[in-house]
Amino acid sequence: MHPATESTVGTSWLNQLAALRDQRALLGELKDDVQQAWRQLAPGAMEGSWRSSTQRAYSDRVEYLRGELQGVVAQLEDAESAVNRSIERVQAGA
Repeated sequence: MHPATESTVGTSWLNQLAALRDQRALLGELKDDVQQAWRQLAPGAMEGSWRSSTQRAYSDRVEYLRGELQGVVAQLEDAESAVNRSIERVQAGA
């Protein structure tokens, strides 16, 4: 292989690995932010047998949003796993 080609291939591999690592870091930060939002949406304590329809609707909506955020976290974890597998493939091919 020509020295210039070797250098280009090596640089391309390193750039790809760096980009994947950056992507993994961004996914991790986003997952942390979503998990923090989930924790902040803790359902309020509405004690007693009587609650207004507005209170029930609010509580139901908070629970719905918490479920949606859990789904987002699961998707972000899947994306992190995919990026980790890509990193492993790039490293194995180096």
